[in-house]
Amino acid sequence: KGNMLVENLSRRGVGFRTTTPHTLHLNEIIEVRFTLDDAPGTALRKRAAVRHLDNGLVGAEFFDFDSYSPENRTLGFYLMPR
Repeated sequence: KGNMLVENLSRRGVGFRTTTPHTLHLNEIIEVRFTLDDAPGTALRKRAAVRHLDNGLVGAEFFDFDSYSPENRTLGFYLMPR
């Protein structure tokens, strides 16, 4: 549990840095909660698996990136080119 700063975001996953030291391990299942910088400040919650750890950067792959859900729909619209 802790705060994070999202550095990259895609339909398949998220890259972030934690604001305090973490104890995450490769392939660990986590839940990430983050707020988009869109007009309404949409909050999303996704389950993911830790796939990459490098010098404080954590890469996590979303479990349900291919399924239709309100969260994935919101994320898809957010990521569309403007």
